[in-house]
Amino acid sequence: MAKTIIGTLEIDSANEVGQVLTNNGSGVPPTFQTFPQPLNNNLLINGAFSNNQINSGSPTVVNSGDYFINKWYGLTQTSFVTFSAQTLQQDGIATNCRFQQSQGAAQMMGMAQIVEARDSRWYRGSQLTLSFQSRCSIPKPLRYAILEWDGTIDVPPKNLVNDWTSTTYTPGNFFSSSFTVIATGSFNNKTTWNPVTPITGVASSSLQNLIVFIWTEVVVDLNYTLDVSNCKLEYGATSTDYFNDSSAILAEKCARFTKLVSVGASGIAASTTTVAFNTVFNTMAITPTPVLEVSAVNFQIPGGISQTSSGSSITSNVLSTRGASIVIDGYIALVPGTSGYSATAGFIRMNGELGV
Repeated sequence: MAKTIIGTLEIDSANEVGQVLTNNGSGVPPTFQTFPQPLNNNLLINGAFSNNQINSGSPTVVNSGDYFINKWYGLTQTSFVTFSAQTLQQDGIATNCRFQQSQGAAQMMGMAQIVEARDSRWYRGSQLTLSFQSRCSIPKPLRYAILEWDGTIDVPPKNLVNDWTSTTYTPGNFFSSSFTVIATGSFNNKTTWNPVTPITGVASSSLQNLIVFIWTEVVVDLNYTLDVSNCKLEYGATSTDYFNDSSAILAEKCARFTKLVSVGASGIAASTTTVAFNTVFNTMAITPTPVLEVSAVNFQIPGGISQTSSGSSITSNVLSTRGASIVIDGYIALVPGTSGYSATAGFIRMNGELGV
């Protein structure tokens, strides 16, 4: 039987271009056809701030060190700011983060992401480049940096700043002495969307976790807004186009750090007033901490019987990176050993975000 080779694929990952050697099954001599190859080589997750399992509402108050959306946490000079998610502000920017300065006294504010050690350590001794897009309500200079943590994996301090007032961007001055500075940069931010000037630098051979930090270089007044999107940290000395993950892939990446326990979680009455809810999930980056997101959890018993707790809290738990058993109180006159399931959406958030 005669065989026809439909095509072979050759990809040049450095230039994000592919070539297909094909004869379209016609028997004529094959030719190369070049096509764009979207290669998501981004070390950052949720770079366009589109996936949010951290907060159910927007706007959201963000204290320094708080995670406000999957993979991103806020840093402030004095007190909280407000986060809101925006959509479709400009072609090529489907979603973005907005920080609004919420204090009467001017302050500096910013956001950061910690890259997991298992992804960071491949780039020891390598050149890395950071790029993103930004705009603001009043033109003000913007600062950004690539940092590295060389200590115990996945537990860097979330507080990156030693002295917000310092203009010397080195460890022990502006930055905490706990970190190594790979690169810093500045950009005169404008009221329209613009790509910032990319920064690049070489990680040390001791790298454990990469960290990206974006912040206002000067204090900003009440109601000043900073918008950021399309953040990309990549291998090499040159920035390349931002490609967003598909929603399915992004959700899986984010679920490694934050997982919601929702409707259908199996439960069993542990006592007359408590239910142990059990859940399994894909492996998380670290052993998570359960956070009860609601005060009333509906426990549904087969046969149409249900009870909704009141003033609930987590009384005990057994945790691993792949599952959890979490005991919640606030029920009345349950029969111990009775099996059922949760009928409340997103009632527990398994928090496995990085940093201390």
